[in-house]
Amino acid sequence: MPVYMDFWAKWCGACIYEFPMIEELKQTYKDKQLETVGISIDEEFEDFKVAVDKYKLNTHNQFFLVNHSESVLKVFFEVSELPKYFLFGKNGEILSFNSPRPKSKILKAKLSRLP
Repeated sequence: MPVYMDFWAKWCGACIYEFPMIEELKQTYKDKQLETVGISIDEEFEDFKVAVDKYKLNTHNQFFLVNHSESVLKVFFEVSELPKYFLFGKNGEILSFNSPRPKSKILKAKLSRLP
């Protein structure tokens, strides 16, 4: 299954703005079995929990990155600003290292072409 992953934080207005569009993407491309994964880089776990509850995010696919400033994952994905998105193919290959935002026509075209 393809995966659309985003790095976000509670204090990031653009991240919060995009949350409903990410859910919309998942619904639009459910025939492609699109999954979404969110990774919070908030400083405090409590901030993460508050945001997940407040914005009604799916708790099964939201993760808190502990010690994000020292995280190899954050370095590997070159997360220096938020939000940052990635698109993975059904075999785990990175299809878009710096994926367009959820509302993007370019992203929707890529998703439509997936098998």
